Amino acid sequence: MPYTYSQEVWKLKAVAETKVLDTEFERCQAIVIEITTVGFSGTIDIQGKLHEVSAYSNIPYIRQDQATIQTPSVAQISHSTDTGIYRFVVLGYWRRLRLVMTWTAGTISCGVAGSSDAMVFPYMPVGIVAGDAFGEVQDTPTAYTQLRRLKDIVTAVAALGYEFTIDGINFNDYSLIKTLWLPSEANQLATVNFQDAGSDYTVPADHVFIATKVTARIEGVDTVARIGEGLVGGDIVKDVLSLGVGTGYPFMEKVMGVYAATKYIKAKTNHNTNGMSANSALYGIEVVIT
Repeated sequence: MPYTYSQEVWKLKAVAETKVLDTEFERCQAIVIEITTVGFSGTIDIQGKLHEVSAYSNIPYIRQDQATIQTPSVAQISHSTDTGIYRFVVLGYWRRLRLVMTWTAGTISCGVAGSSDAMVFPYMPVGIVAGDAFGEVQDTPTAYTQLRRLKDIVTAVAALGYEFTIDGINFNDYSLIKTLWLPSEANQLATVNFQDAGSDYTVPADHVFIATKVTARIEGVDTVARIGEGLVGGDIVKDVLSLGVGTGYPFMEKVMGVYAATKYIKAKTNHNTNGMSANSALYGIEVVIT
């Protein structure tokens, strides 16, 4: 069943404080932080960590209170004698979250809300790109139409892989779905790039890749897999998806992860030998951004 949760963090606070958010937010796929300032001077850092023994660090977020295209940021939020209302969407999965606030003047109020079923997009999409084994082609509006309204692309992604219609056009077309494959087992010692048509896949420039489903086998009852983004070689530099503890059996899981332009999509696990098996697949769509 859908799950929602909210927490009052500060109310007219006039002193610096670091606040760890409730553990219930771990179950939320989308988390929105609303900050209200009255003559406030100070800073806020949105921080998270993936497991109990790791250290907190600033994590990606986007502004939700502006209509223009927003790009992810990990920067400290700073105000000087400011009065206003601001909303920030946390990107990615985080085991624990906290807000670090410094104060020199005024007051600050803050509330946080989360949902297990909401979807988050760090860019305003302007079109869907059809994918095939030989490359990607931006189809004409008569073939796939440009989806310029955010609610349309949210509807499309939510129904990916099922029959659905937008503005009278049937989008039950598998050429919209791109499938990425893991060529070899990924584990803690071997970070492996997902491939498309036999080559390491890179999210095209001016696009994002929105992952909506994973089919995989993860060995070991205590093994957790990560699917993140990074450069051509080396480790994951940004976590996007975290798959639950392995069972050793193949499984399919619906997910929601957004990978940035020009990045490689990579997999690894938390175990030296138990891994995410070869031929595990990541399904999604490429979306044009401006």
